[in-house]
Amino acid sequence: MMKRLSLLLFAALIFTLAASGCSSSSKADSHPPYSIAELKSLPGSKAVVSVVVQSDTTVSEPQLSSIAKEAVDKALDDDSRYKEITIFFNDYPEFVGKGAALGIITYTKDDRKYDANIPSKDWSKRLTPEEVKTWASFASFSSTQLGKDPAEIKRQFCETKQLSIETLNALVLKQVAWMNQRFKTR
Repeated sequence: MMKRLSLLLFAALIFTLAASGCSSSSKADSHPPYSIAELKSLPGSKAVVSVVVQSDTTVSEPQLSSIAKEAVDKALDDDSRYKEITIFFNDYPEFVGKGAALGIITYTKDDRKYDANIPSKDWSKRLTPEEVKTWASFASFSSTQLGKDPAEIKRQFCETKQLSIETLNALVLKQVAWMNQRFKTR
């Protein structure tokens, strides 16, 4: 009877671990979910990969490095001729193509080396999803208003969104600060 109970408990433990997605990777190798938003081929057997990391908390350099290795593998599966792959990390899809809020990691195939440029972030200054939505809306609106007075563009946008100019200015400055926070210099 005791053997049977032990066997049942062991089977339940194995089932629980399997159902919870337990893997053999260590905590240091684990990373938050991400998506590859874009893969662009460039001249000279180079590629740029834009990755959006889905995390409500901080993201560490080891986590980004783990994601970079997977992104490089996926890019090389797409085209094994890539000699250099640069991965731009962002925390919102709206930032893709606008920079790399979470950092940049470049992989060179010849020397099989990853070169990381990951900024130290003050995560209390991160934009909220609502702020990102407003910022993206303003960026989209202002891109259709080329040649017009910037003050008039802001006034029109704020009028339609029922925002003050001061609120919009603060939001734009917050976004710029977040995107450019403390990158390492080479």
